[in-house]
This record gives sequence, C-alpha cells and structure tokens, in this order.
Amino acid sequence: MSEHPVDPAEQLHAIARMCSALAGQLAGRSSAGERVGQDPSAAARRLQCLRRDRDRLFGAELFADPAWDMLLALYVAEADGQVLSIDGLCARAMVPAAAALRWVVALEERGLVVRDADASPDGAVRLRPETAARVGTMLARF
Repeated sequence: MSEHPVDPAEQLHAIARMCSALAGQLAGRSSAGERVGQDPSAAARRLQCLRRDRDRLFGAELFADPAWDMLLALYVAEADGQVLSIDGLCARAMVPAAAALRWVVALEERGLVVRDADASPDGAVRLRPETAARVGTMLARF
C-alpha cells in the first residue's frame, strides 16, 4: 500500500482526460482537437446546414452573425472554384443586401476580404489567402 493517500477526485480527472483523448482518437481527431484528414470545406458546409436548421427551428431573428456567415459562404465558394459577387454573397450567406454591403465594407477594412475595383453589387468579393487559412484552421476543429 502507498504511503500517500490517492485523491479520488484526481483519479477521476485523470480517467476523464484519458477517456477524452481516446474518444478524440476514435473520432479521428488530433490531440489539438482537429479532425484528421478532413476537408475543411466539408465542415463549412455542415456548419452552414446546422445554422440554417437552427434558424428554421428557433427563428432566424434570434441569431445573427452575418460576418461569419459571409466568411463561410466565401470559403465554400472558393473551395468550389467559384467567385461571388456581393449579390451572390447575400444570397449564399442569407444576409439582406443593405446589411451585406455594410459587412463587406467592414470585412474589407479589417483586411479579411478584397473586392474588385468596381464596388458595384456585381463586383467580385474574395477571401484574402490569410483569411481563408484562418477560417480553415477554425473549421478543422469542427
């Protein structure tokens, strides 16, 4: 028998950590919580579907994250080899046109997206490569 008493709470925490690590391995996740070998655009599509389901079940007026919805839409479009206009981005992100234009300007001011020289609703919007990488990093955890 050990001279030092073993704290049951510490034992439970250690077991919980081991179970969590094992569950992550079984789910195909790295030790950092990222899914191993998964296409981040697939995660973006799943997340878009979940958000639409959430809006349908609980009402879209309860939830609003237009900037993130727009980043996801741009990420998926890029993965599909498409370029979105502001109008196309509005439709894909399900953001009203007036709000979308404000958000595109805000995203552009923060250096997250670039727009074609013509700032018309038909002008293309793209993620900056650094933004796409950051979105991909987040999606790898989903």
